[in-house]
Amino acid sequence: MVIQRDRYLQKLIHRRENGMVKVITGIRRCGKSYLLFELYHQYLNADGVTDDHIIELALDEDENARYRNPMELGQYIRSLLADKDKMYYVFLDEIQKVAEIPNPYLPGTEEKIGLVDVLLGLMKIKTSTSTSRAATPKCSPRISSRSFAAGAMRCGSTP
Repeated sequence: MVIQRDRYLQKLIHRRENGMVKVITGIRRCGKSYLLFELYHQYLNADGVTDDHIIELALDEDENARYRNPMELGQYIRSLLADKDKMYYVFLDEIQKVAEIPNPYLPGTEEKIGLVDVLLGLMKIKTSTSTSRAATPKCSPRISSRSFAAGAMRCGSTP
């Protein structure tokens, strides 16, 4: 049985290309990944967005473990943004897996770099929009929509 999740899909559609990061949160197994990777992806395809302009990355998979490093994640996503004239959609799953690391450019300091820095950097690229899925609404405060100040909006999801 497929649950369409029209209410949540409409929230994403309404806020499409608004320049803000979208963070989808909800309890375990409520359909966050399905909403993002299936329903929203299908909507974008039906609206003319090709698969090469939808970047999907599941950070809980072992083959993507290197992208839990925020420097690797940012570099990888930017390497896929080849077409400067079209919008790219970046879907990140299990964002709580991204570590905070010491800032390699400020050795000897307490300064850290994490997912928030990567997503804020992507927001400045006019041809990219990010939608992230957190595992639970109780995910680390460093990746909550509050961490982005005015740069993110939250789309909650329930079963």
